[in-house]
Amino acid sequence: PTCAMTAASAGIRINHRLKLASSSRAVVEIVHELGHDFSESNAALALHKLGSHGVQALASDQVDSVLRVVQRLLPTMQGSHVATCVMAYSRIAMGAWDRRVWFRETLLEAVDATEGDPSVVPRELADLSWGLVQLDNQGSTELQDRVGRVVGAGVRSGMLCERSTARLLWAAGSASVSTTALAELGAVAVPLLPSFSAQDTANMLWALAKGGPGGLEAAEAGARQAAESMAMHPRRWAARHVSAAAWATAVMGCRESKAVMGSVEAWVRPCSKLGQDGQQALANIVWAFAAVQHHPDDLEAYSAVAATCQGFLPQEAAMLGTSFHVLRLPKTSPFWSVLVEQCKAWTEPRAVSQAWWALAGTGVDVDFVSLAAAPSFEVVLKSAEASAVLWSLTLLHSPPTEVVRRTAEACSGLTTTMPPKALAQAISACQALRLPVVAYESRAAQLLDQELPLEDVPGAARVCDLLRLRHPSLPQLAMRASAEGSALGFKQQVAVLGACATLAVPCSPLAAEVRSRLLSGGYRQDSSSVLSIAAWALALLGEDPGGEVRLHLLSKIDHAQPGEEVSRWIQVCESLEIEGHEVAQFVASLPQPPQESNVSQTHRRVSEALQEMGVAHSIEVPLGRRVVDIFVPDRNLVLEVDGPTHFTLCGQLSGQSLFRNRVLEAQGYIVRSLPLKGLSRKQDLQPVLKQLL
Repeated sequence: PTCAMTAASAGIRINHRLKLASSSRAVVEIVHELGHDFSESNAALALHKLGSHGVQALASDQVDSVLRVVQRLLPTMQGSHVATCVMAYSRIAMGAWDRRVWFRETLLEAVDATEGDPSVVPRELADLSWGLVQLDNQGSTELQDRVGRVVGAGVRSGMLCERSTARLLWAAGSASVSTTALAELGAVAVPLLPSFSAQDTANMLWALAKGGPGGLEAAEAGARQAAESMAMHPRRWAARHVSAAAWATAVMGCRESKAVMGSVEAWVRPCSKLGQDGQQALANIVWAFAAVQHHPDDLEAYSAVAATCQGFLPQEAAMLGTSFHVLRLPKTSPFWSVLVEQCKAWTEPRAVSQAWWALAGTGVDVDFVSLAAAPSFEVVLKSAEASAVLWSLTLLHSPPTEVVRRTAEACSGLTTTMPPKALAQAISACQALRLPVVAYESRAAQLLDQELPLEDVPGAARVCDLLRLRHPSLPQLAMRASAEGSALGFKQQVAVLGACATLAVPCSPLAAEVRSRLLSGGYRQDSSSVLSIAAWALALLGEDPGGEVRLHLLSKIDHAQPGEEVSRWIQVCESLEIEGHEVAQFVASLPQPPQESNVSQTHRRVSEALQEMGVAHSIEVPLGRRVVDIFVPDRNLVLEVDGPTHFTLCGQLSGQSLFRNRVLEAQGYIVRSLPLKGLSRKQDLQPVLKQLL
């Protein structure tokens, strides 16, 4: 007992001297003098003081001498002391820890050994999580696991304050911990939001956006807090916090995103706030505006600031380009000429492909042949981003033939290494440019025979859709999208559901999951295009009993974009009408697509064969909301002349064709499909027509 009291007294005296140390040199002197008598508490305090004062004035061997003393005592330290050491060492290392792997590994072993130590209070857990992220900025799996366990301990403690919660959220987002852990931590943060600083609120939103859709409810509360705080206390918000909040709100698709963007726009005025020192903030804010379709009043002012800023990273400049394209910046803006010149020298394939997409989509007067001669184009042709450039060329009125050829050849040569998403983009571009896609079919079959990572599931489903490939693995892809939907995200689930609908592949579990999320609001505020695909797919698959989801979505959509989206909503309305629902008012509010007569040579050949058989008929006849190919009134018969696009590669009718038949049959017509394969001559047609009649 006497020895223990003497040691404790010595430890108290050493702690007192360390607290009075006014510089890092003074700390080192104390360690050299008394290090052999240090207790665990003394070692942790010495490292803390070293981290507070900084080590810039010390030689490397002086720092190492302190670390050796701490390393000796780490195995017997309590969890609270270990947390202090992690926080302090992360400040000391600041990117140089690779030289001291010996200490870092001992430190992480101590972290693992003291897991669950009740002496660690929530504040220390928060510091520990922050320090762990600083010690492993590579985002390893070990970091993810460690920070995830620390976050779980913090949530279970039930004693988290505002500062600790905000710091844990930042660390959880940086380490990409599981969606569930982030959602639980977000739920803890919601009641603390009124006490959060601007930085804490921005960090919370940023972390939840990094974690995926699981924290949507907490993100909604954070977005409301950000919008109100930014409007009432703008001086508390720095540019980096404003841009982080805008970016995260847009990524999560919060319903409060419009309110946040309004507050952001008011905060940014005048745009010169985001000059030379705010390039990344400017890029993130404009991207967020584009993501939620918020059109600022002074878009030209944003582009003027962007055009005069120097030192944009390629990815930032490309992001600005795509965002300004979405926001419809006039093609005469000086920003576009600046983007063209910068793009020529870039070496990042994704940035180059995004710039091409923005320039082509905006219709800027650019010599794309000259742009393709720049070194940056060769960089793109060696990567999967070649598929994005090929798609960009489809946006041009007259794409340069030589540029198309070079890009298509590059894509064809990269099929074995392209991820499914890029493969789908290349196939879609080739189809739009009327280029052969045979080279992609074998690769698609090979790809679908493999066990794919979850993030590749939507791309693989899209490949099946484009190639009309009803592959045996598609039901399994749909099952994975259903079972792992929280990690995959709602938009990606809808993409898989859409592919199943097109190919008439049953996928009841996935359809039920999408229905549930649509009715409960458990999805981000996606664009009307995503919602139209969800409603359309449920209609084609017959997976919305009573029409509850379709009617719910019709009531939410304010407007639809012309083209394919309107066509989908009309088909949704058709499905509701044949089930007895009244939707005429909504259909009347849609932009009506023109019903142009499209009498092809094939239709004429079938018509001539019917005339020779003495069958009275009409071509291109409007029946309800549809125009049918051939109508035989005496028999109340509809003949649909179906080419290859109406069938899957294995010869089954596509989902849309089956839905067309279902709608017409519900209206009382007899529907027959006339496959054109092998019926190129008139004499071949008559026996088939006799059988159908």
